[in-house]
Amino acid sequence: MKPKKQGQEQAMFNYLDANAKKIIKNVDVLSLILGSLVEDFKEMDEGQLKAYLAPIQNNVKNFSPQVQMQSTELFIGKNKCILDTLFAFNKGKQRALLVDIEMQSTNDYYMELRNVQYCTAVLAQSRFKKNRMDKLFVIWINMAPPHKDEGIIMVSAQARFDPQHQKYVKRRGLRKCPTSIIVNLYDIRKPRIDAIKSEKLDLIAVLSTIFSVTIDYKEKDAILKARGFHYDEKMRKEMENMESWSRYIFNSMKPMMLEDAEKEVREQAWAEGMAEGREKGRKVGLKEGRAEGRKEGYDVGVEEMSEIYVSFANGKSDEEVLEAFPKLTLAKVEKQRQKFEKLKIKLNRG
Repeated sequence: MKPKKQGQEQAMFNYLDANAKKIIKNVDVLSLILGSLVEDFKEMDEGQLKAYLAPIQNNVKNFSPQVQMQSTELFIGKNKCILDTLFAFNKGKQRALLVDIEMQSTNDYYMELRNVQYCTAVLAQSRFKKNRMDKLFVIWINMAPPHKDEGIIMVSAQARFDPQHQKYVKRRGLRKCPTSIIVNLYDIRKPRIDAIKSEKLDLIAVLSTIFSVTIDYKEKDAILKARGFHYDEKMRKEMENMESWSRYIFNSMKPMMLEDAEKEVREQAWAEGMAEGREKGRKVGLKEGRAEGRKEGYDVGVEEMSEIYVSFANGKSDEEVLEAFPKLTLAKVEKQRQKFEKLKIKLNRG
C-alpha cells in the first residue's frame, strides 16, 4: 500500500472507530447486541433490558452493583492493551458476567489473535476459584469483513452436536469458558443497501445500516424504522455527524474503493465461471457416460446372447437355459430360441 493511500485509509478507519465507540454505548444499540448474542439477556424483553442498561447511557459511576462500566486499560504483564468497551454485570456476586465489545474497521489485525490477548487481560483482572471463573463474552463487530464473510456471525466456542434437537450445544466445561463472537456486518464502505434490506437478522441489518458510510441519514432512518428499531436524539446526532464526515473521507478514497470493487467483481466472475464450467462439464460427462453405458450394455448383451446360442447349440432345453441365466424370463428365452432356429436355417441353406 502506498504511503498516501495508507494514510487516507487509516484516517477513515480512525474516524470510524471513534464514532462507532460512541454509538455502541447507546442503550438502544447495546440492548440489541446483548439481547441477540448473550444468552443471559435473551429471556429479557426489550423494555426490561433497556431499563437494566439505562445508567450506562447516563455515565453514572457506581450507580449499581449490577452493571458497571469497567476501565478499558488492562495489562498483560507490562504490556498494556486498550479495549473499546467493557461492562461488568452482577459484579460482587459469586460469578460476574463480563462483556467486551470491540469495533473492527480494518483487516490489518487478526481478530482471533487479539481475542486471545484480550481474554487473557480481562480474566487476569477477575477472580479465579477452583472450577469457577467470571463468565466472559468478547464480541467483535467487524465493519469491513471479506466479501465471503459478510452477514455471518461466527462463534468460537467448541460444541458437541445434539442429534435429537439438531443443534450444537456447548459441553459443560466449555459453558464456563470465554466465548468469542465475530459479527460480520455488510462492508460499511461499500454499497450494500439491497443486501441489508433483505437481511433476515435484525442485528446485522441494523448495525450495517447505522455504520454504513454509503447510505445517507434519511435512508438510514427509513431502514431502521422498517426494522422496528427506535433510537434517541443523541444517537440521531451521532449518525448525522458520521454521515457528514464519512462522505468527505469516502469521496477521497474512491480510487481505492474502485480497486476493491474491481477485485470483488473479478472474484465473483471467477466463482460464476467455475460454477458454469462445472455445469457444462457435468452435462458433457452425463452425455459421455450415457454413450459409454450404452456401449457397455450392448457389449454385455451381445456376449450374453452368444452364450445363450451356444447353450441352444449344445442341446440345452429352455428350462436349463433359464436356470443358467436367471435374469431372463421364459418368454425371452423362447424368443431367443426362435431367433436361433431361424439363424440355424439360414446357415444350413448357405
